[in-house]
Amino acid sequence: MRERRKAAIALGKLVLPNLYSSDETENVQANTAYDIASLVLYGTNALPIRLKILLDKILCRLPETDFEQLIHGFGWTHEDYTRGYIHQVIA
Repeated sequence: MRERRKAAIALGKLVLPNLYSSDETENVQANTAYDIASLVLYGTNALPIRLKILLDKILCRLPETDFEQLIHGFGWTHEDYTRGYIHQVIA
């Protein structure tokens, strides 16, 4: 139940119609992107494709340095995020 409240608060910070419009873009604040990314990336090693598409639409509006810092905070590299899963080397 607590996770649903967090999700509702995070998603309430977005204006959803602009996510679907390719003509209009809306700046996303880093703290809003962090709230949403934390719901998707925290404790995961792989991203479902629909969540990755949603996250791509949000995170592409961040400056590159903010994007890198955000995903690194959850243990993801840029290559891992692009791939959609964290590549683990088995020794």
